[in-house]
Amino acid sequence: MLLPNGDLYLLRPIDNLRYTILTTTLSRQAACHLLNSIDQAGFFDYDPLSYHGSEGTDGSWTLISVQAWREMSVDHYNFTSSLWEEARHQLSGWPPHQFTILPAVRATYRLLDEYSPSPGALHLLKPERLGVWGYAAESAGSNDYIEWPLSSRPLTALGSALREPFWGSPPAMFLTREDAARVYDALGETFNIRGTLVREGDRCYQVFARPLLPNEFVFLSLWLAWPPRPVYTENYVEWPLTSHTLAAKAADMMLTGGDAARVIHALRQGVPFREGDKLYQVQVKLLSGEALDSVSLPEVSLSCSPADGWQAP
Repeated sequence: MLLPNGDLYLLRPIDNLRYTILTTTLSRQAACHLLNSIDQAGFFDYDPLSYHGSEGTDGSWTLISVQAWREMSVDHYNFTSSLWEEARHQLSGWPPHQFTILPAVRATYRLLDEYSPSPGALHLLKPERLGVWGYAAESAGSNDYIEWPLSSRPLTALGSALREPFWGSPPAMFLTREDAARVYDALGETFNIRGTLVREGDRCYQVFARPLLPNEFVFLSLWLAWPPRPVYTENYVEWPLTSHTLAAKAADMMLTGGDAARVIHALRQGVPFREGDKLYQVQVKLLSGEALDSVSLPEVSLSCSPADGWQAP
């Protein structure tokens, strides 16, 4: 993954199950050279509908998405197996295969799969944020486990939120800064695609934890509702932002960085916000189901659907 500021993240296998993430920052010249190479491979003119993969299935998808001076995204099923089958047909002299992989997408995939910046530039990612998924497991007498290193963030407190992960599900737990570093260190600065056996007290869990990249926002759903009248007129919190107003009635409100932090720090569960002479009840919930005060994030994204407030007494 290459971000607009030049930050590059590369997934590298340790063995068949374990992976790590390496990172560096590309110079503008190096980033432009990579994008020009993708352009010269013909990727921006590639037709994704031309792809017809092999009949075998490996259960994997290959996504290549580039947004530069031109944009193109492809999402092909069984692509890596099809490449392997294509090479086997060519080496064996067998009759031509019946699937289609055009040179543009083949060359782009190989360019990205084999890409490496200048020697010595890459280093292990020290994640600022770590996503944790998991579920209760039996140790079956195994001694091959690690002890959960955080007493302040126990796995048992997650309850039903700790479940077997599925594609696209948010983490059951978000860890940041020192907490993220301690857990990632305990995992050997790698992550196992099948998870790692973790013991906490007398319980065991199969835990999958991986770094969350800067573009992977933690979403908070935020909406406004007609609030009940507070018992006392002083039972409210002043809305802390002038750049984003509750009365604007925008369909969506996106807050990140300092704005999001100010709202989170001002929020009191169940207490309405006051803006001008009106009160608004703001309800916030992490998609993962965590309590709001259990996370501390450098940036978050909030989605807001404002409604009319009512006149404060």
